[in-house]
Amino acid sequence: TQIAADPRQTLTPDDYSRRHGGQVVLGGAWRSGRHELSADLAYRDRRANAFFALFGGFYTDTRAESWSFAPRAKFAFDALGRGHEIVFGADFERWDYATRSAASPAAIGTPFSQRAGELSNAALYAQGSFWVAPATRIVGGARVQRHRDRLAEQVFPADDRSARRTLQAYELAARHGFGNGWWGYARAGRSFRVANFDDNACFFPPCAERLLEPQTARALELGAQYERAGLRARAAAYAMRLRNEIYFSPLVFANINLSPTERRGLELEVAWRAAPALELNAALALLEARFRSGSYAGIDVSGRDVPLVPSAIAAAAASWQFAPHSRANASLRWVGRQRYDNDQANTFARLQPGYVLAGIKLEHRVGRVELALEVSNLFERKYYSYGVWNFADSFSAFPAPGRALYGTLAWRLD
Repeated sequence: TQIAADPRQTLTPDDYSRRHGGQVVLGGAWRSGRHELSADLAYRDRRANAFFALFGGFYTDTRAESWSFAPRAKFAFDALGRGHEIVFGADFERWDYATRSAASPAAIGTPFSQRAGELSNAALYAQGSFWVAPATRIVGGARVQRHRDRLAEQVFPADDRSARRTLQAYELAARHGFGNGWWGYARAGRSFRVANFDDNACFFPPCAERLLEPQTARALELGAQYERAGLRARAAAYAMRLRNEIYFSPLVFANINLSPTERRGLELEVAWRAAPALELNAALALLEARFRSGSYAGIDVSGRDVPLVPSAIAAAAASWQFAPHSRANASLRWVGRQRYDNDQANTFARLQPGYVLAGIKLEHRVGRVELALEVSNLFERKYYSYGVWNFADSFSAFPAPGRALYGTLAWRLD
């Protein structure tokens, strides 16, 4: 195959993408004792363009800008001999979006597709943290959000899609200390994710008749923690049931809402300070993602694996402070096998192979200046993290980068 012969080769060497933008944030806070009022006002501008030589050429030019305002208030008080907190807040957000598509950059003045859209969110939320016993803490929160979305195609075929929704989310968690460094916790909640302009993008009209539905999830997590004498450990099990999960389909080259899915997993984490200057970390995650119902290409997918979810992920890391202002870090990460994209029915006999990656990083600080040098994919592993089944005994994959060297220079203002 091409990827095995030379992962650097391409049939479209003139393809490219560019993105640039900026963000300005103005924030402030006023404190009175343990109480606090604060707010952030932000503006963001993003521009992007890309060219793809496939299918005779495709060029897209996009601009998006947004304003947001987020006021919040925190109140602290004492009761039952402990401190408690309540937070109230609001989020207001407005996006404007415009994109044009043509066969080439030279033809962008007469695009075959031109879309414009507006998106707004207005939300209120509250969260409280209360100690109900000397070793028992309860945290609860809720959010209500009004979402409005509009996306119009102005060339061909002309359409105007819009949606208005009111969404709710909540979370309730409890944590209890059993003594000798042991803690247990439980968490349950409901969450949502609304599709943005990129999610609703349609590169090859005609587009779907309706905008994407919000993705919603109900989740439950149980866990235990231990911390004592330089050792920290956590074990947790979770289950999540999702509706309208937002997923990019290579079949239609657009995002769609999946049939109902569920995800379950087990997470284990350990951190040990082996010496005053040396910390070791390890983590393991076992994952399972399945369809609860639905059919694709006429095949019932109930109980079948969701593509692009690895069976397991493991990681290990070491951090050594070998000098007062210098640190060396090493990491190792293994990702298990997974189903190829576009294989919702699990009919492709092959699985996307797992891979192991290693990296190192050196950090040094001189006053307010921070220097870092990092090498990723240290051993030049040839791998890919995304592959798509082609409805035959073959697949297409995007090779991941090989060994890469990064250098950073930062100036701290605090």
